[in-house]
Amino acid sequence: MAPIREPAFGGTMTHPRPPVSRGAACVLLAAALTLAASGAGIQAAAARSQSRYHGTASFALPPGIIPTYILPFISPSAFQFNDQEWFEWLMWRPLYWFGRGAAPVVNPSLSLASLPTYSNGGRTVTITLKRYLWSDGHPVTTRDVAFWINLERFNKAHYGAYVPGGFPDNLVSARYSSARTFSLTFNRPYNRTWLLYNELSQITPMPQHVWDRTGPHSPVGRYDLTAAGAARVFTFLDLQSKTLSTYATNPLWRVVDGPWRLARYVPVTGFSEFSPNPLYSGPIQPRLAHFEEVPFTSSTSELDALRAGTVDYGYLPLSALPARKTLEGVGYRLVPWPQYGWTGVLLQYSNGLAGRILAQLPVRQAMMHLLDMHRILAEILHGYGTYFSGPVPTSGPFANSADRTDPYPYSVAAARQVLRSHGWTVRPDGVTSCARPGEGAADCGPGVSAGAPLRFTFLVPSGDPSVSIFAQYVESTFAAAGIKLTIRETGGGSWLSTVESCSGTTRCSWNLAYTPSWWPYAPDYYPTGGEQFKTGASGNAENYSNPALDHLITLSHELPGLAGIYAYQDAVVRLQPALFTPDPDFELAMISTKLEGALPQSPLLDLTPENWTLRS
Repeated sequence: MAPIREPAFGGTMTHPRPPVSRGAACVLLAAALTLAASGAGIQAAAARSQSRYHGTASFALPPGIIPTYILPFISPSAFQFNDQEWFEWLMWRPLYWFGRGAAPVVNPSLSLASLPTYSNGGRTVTITLKRYLWSDGHPVTTRDVAFWINLERFNKAHYGAYVPGGFPDNLVSARYSSARTFSLTFNRPYNRTWLLYNELSQITPMPQHVWDRTGPHSPVGRYDLTAAGAARVFTFLDLQSKTLSTYATNPLWRVVDGPWRLARYVPVTGFSEFSPNPLYSGPIQPRLAHFEEVPFTSSTSELDALRAGTVDYGYLPLSALPARKTLEGVGYRLVPWPQYGWTGVLLQYSNGLAGRILAQLPVRQAMMHLLDMHRILAEILHGYGTYFSGPVPTSGPFANSADRTDPYPYSVAAARQVLRSHGWTVRPDGVTSCARPGEGAADCGPGVSAGAPLRFTFLVPSGDPSVSIFAQYVESTFAAAGIKLTIRETGGGSWLSTVESCSGTTRCSWNLAYTPSWWPYAPDYYPTGGEQFKTGASGNAENYSNPALDHLITLSHELPGLAGIYAYQDAVVRLQPALFTPDPDFELAMISTKLEGALPQSPLLDLTPENWTLRS
């Protein structure tokens, strides 16, 4: 990428300067007076707006799933919906908003910028910002866009959505021609849907005039313009983001451009209370006086809150379906919340012998033959979910026929035969082991030694009885082919961190991990798999690596139309780098009949309480 040059119109910066002339001093004084007047105007606007806010609405968080990272330049360890869609995006909006009703598509009316235009053979995109304000009265400008891009350019390994070869590796130059217009030139023309949905979608303007610091007492500067400076800025902001006790008081986090500001946060529990941003510039203004995210330690305690009527927007655990009529009698309605993503069993490829065994396609094929998808959907999920055999949800516009056909239908006999024909001695209800080591077509596969057992640790999140039932089902059905699983349950928060921390490791504490609602497609909405399965991707918790699939992922980014993503789907459905299982509805939402504006629910799991109102 070409050297970065700061636009002359950039936001307010404080750094050493030579003495100024009397005329310049007058200009600075006028600017200071304007800023002071602006501050008074903000206070007046806030005071005037209080009369339009009414009521407090509460949203129930899943057991153990709480927000713990506030910086909207999100790290790999915090790259999850509870930190992003349910926390950061309430306060800082990405450049482009996705989700129109229940459709997982771009929503221009709620975006901070107009849709991009293309030139230079499709290599250059030009974007114009809409007129948004920060909550301190400063305009949102391209300097704030440049700040985010610079942080990613120089700290890409610390960004959760980074994919080698993707943004910013493919960015040749950035030109900020005015306070509202900028152009990005890429190294080649790309599929325009992918470019908008997976690259430009990640950009989140951040208040450079407040955050471009290297320490708590550092003046605001232009540190983001150099590698060393941007690294120091990120280190500072990341540390502040990890200091949970100051979330509601740290001046950094008070400057927002979204509809909400954080009013209260309890670090131990994750309870969060938001109040409206009176200077929010979007088309939908908050009407609630407060919005609360309420944590629960178990689904049982959340169900008790529903019975008591103390939560406006909760969820009904599958194990508690018989309580539906009772809850409807006290003023709730059940609304399933489908998600645009996939669920499955992740396989850890970095763990020595176990990883080399899981890398063998026949072993994965046998595992898939042992999963009765129709039974899982009907008996464990009670019909609240969808099955598709690959990574691309059939509810969106990008799935092909391969994703709608089960390539390895349930058959214990077929599973046993696949293993036997590839060198394994199958011991039903015992432990199957390798009898023919080697790399031939009838052998166990490269790196698999004689006697190597099909014995694995199976990590699952605790707190949800339906997940425990699924884990026990998998343990039982795998045993029919001598695949021995040891189930290890861990709390929701520690489960997520345990799974996600494995990306890039050489050794991990699990071999298989069940991931209900694992991968909602955000902020990458075009489901090409670059973050999940591409070698070295920060979201590749399995440490899966397949050069042929890497190539297909790259083609899905580059080829126009749907040919690239169709070829990618065909390969993933055949390879099953993860074991794709029925995707449960994210939750069975129980919504108070007094709460209006909560429907339709976003399949991208976004929360938009600015749409909500409470009837008395």
